[in-house]
Order: sequence, then structure tokens, then C-alpha cells
Amino acid sequence: MDATTLASFLAVDLLLVFTPGADWAYAIAAGLRGRSVPAVAGLVAGYAGYTLLAVAGLVVIVANSATVLTTLTVAGACYLVWLGWGVMRRPASVTASEGAVGSPPPAPGETPTARSPRPGAARPATSRRWLPSAAYPCTRQPSLDTEAWQSFRCSGGPETAA
Repeated sequence: MDATTLASFLAVDLLLVFTPGADWAYAIAAGLRGRSVPAVAGLVAGYAGYTLLAVAGLVVIVANSATVLTTLTVAGACYLVWLGWGVMRRPASVTASEGAVGSPPPAPGETPTARSPRPGAARPATSRRWLPSAAYPCTRQPSLDTEAWQSFRCSGGPETAA
């Protein structure tokens, strides 16, 4: 492999590494628990290992061998089932520490909204629920062909379409 091809491969590989995905979600979740360094180190080691295997040509060999590819696929699926089973056995419990959620309780004789400049400021969750629906407002349009399409479009998907 010449230097130009290798540089192009590494550039594309780096772009894929910096694309947000499940690994970013994992790193953010680990960071919220204060364990970001081991999580990111593991992700970087995995990317580096895969990149080295790809450069060495082993990925092409594995992709061309049906037996090896099937074995790795089944092993990966079993690992994901094992991880899922572990999560279902021990679901995460969310506990709110004092002061972590919302604002502190009002002082004696003070109303909850007395400290807020406006009544809605005490409930920021209201805006979080409103924003997604405001980003994609649904209005019935007579230009659409069928009532079924309008139901699908305005309900959010086929599961809830009438």
C-alpha cells in the first residue's frame, strides 16, 4: 500500500472515529458517572486495534471466510445478549440526591413561584416536552391524498395510525 492510499484510509478512519454514535453515548454516560478515562481509553484501544487489523489486511481475510465471519458474528450476538441479560437482571436505579433535581425547596412562607421571574420558569420540563412538538407541527393538509397518510404523518408512525 502506497503512502497516499494509507493517508487517505487513515483520514477516512479518523472521520469515522469522530462521528457521533453509540460510542459517544457510552463515553458521555461513563463521564456522568465519573469514569470517563477508562471508557475513552477502551474505545481508543478498540479503534486502534481495528485500524491495525484493517491495515494489515486481516479484515479482508475474515470478510472472505464465511466460517470465520459467521463465528465472529454469532460470538458478537451472544455477547450482546449477555450484556442485555445483565441489564435486565440488574436494572439501573436512579436516585436523586438532594439539590440535584430542580431547585431547593421554598423557604417557609414562600410560594414555589415567588423566586421565579415568570410562572413557567419553575417547570423547565414543560419546555422540553413542548420543543419536539413545535419543531414538527402537525396540521391536517387537504392536499395530501388519503386520510391514512394524514393519520400516519400526524400520529408519528404506523403503530399509532388509525
